Amino acid sequence: MPSLLDKLNVLVKSSLNNFLDEAGNKLPVPRVPANRLGKDVDKEIAALRQQIDSALSAEDAMQQRLTEMQQQIDLHDRQIDAALQVNDDANARLLAQQMQHLQQQTTMAQSELEQHRRSTSDLIEHVNMLDSMVADAHHAQESSSAETLESPVESDQSPETALSSLLRDARQQVEDTVNAVIPPAETSQPQAQAVHIKIQTEADSIPPKPDNTIKVDEAKVDEDLTKRRTRLSKPD
Repeated sequence: MPSLLDKLNVLVKSSLNNFLDEAGNKLPVPRVPANRLGKDVDKEIAALRQQIDSALSAEDAMQQRLTEMQQQIDLHDRQIDAALQVNDDANARLLAQQMQHLQQQTTMAQSELEQHRRSTSDLIEHVNMLDSMVADAHHAQESSSAETLESPVESDQSPETALSSLLRDARQQVEDTVNAVIPPAETSQPQAQAVHIKIQTEADSIPPKPDNTIKVDEAKVDEDLTKRRTRLSKPD
C-alpha cells in the first residue's frame, strides 16, 4: 500500500504536469507568468517543505530503528554461541529463531527505508522545480514595466487553473486520507497541521511491534546451529 508520502508525491507531480500542459509550456526549464501561479503559491510550497522536513525526520527514525535491530541481531548471535557452549540447545534454538525473524524484519525495513528515500528525493526535486519557477516568475515580474505589473489576471485564468490551487487540492487529498485515520473531532483546529505532520512521520516509520506474518524457516535454523556447533567444537 502506498504511503502518504508516495501519494503526496504523485499528486504534486500530477498537479505540476497538468499545470504546465495547460499553460502549453514545454520548455526544459518551465517559465510561467506570475499571475498564473496564484497568490498562495509561496504558502503551498512552504507546506510542501514542511512535509519534506517531516519525511526526513521519519527517515532518521527508520534508520535508528534499523540500527537497534542490527544491534539486537548481533546480541542474539553472541547469545546463541554462549548457549551452545554450555549445551543449552533449547535456548540456542529459541534465540536462533528470534534472530532469523529479526533478520527478515530488518531486510523488509531496509527496503522500506530505501523506497522512502527515493520518494523523498522525488518530492524534493519537484518542490525545487516549483521554487525555481516561482523565483523566475517573480524576477520577470519585477523586471517588467509598471503597466505589466499592474495588469489584471485575464478572464480565462480562473482560480482553478492557478498553480497554488492545484497544489492546495493535492495537499487536501492527503489531509483527507489522514482524517480518515484520525477523525477531525479528535483534533483541535490549532493542532491540525501538527497532527498531519506527526501522522506522516509515523505512517512511514518502521513498526516497532513484531510482524507475526513472518515465518521462521526451521531448516535454516538447524543449518545455522549445526555450523555453529562445528565451529565451536574446533580448538582455538
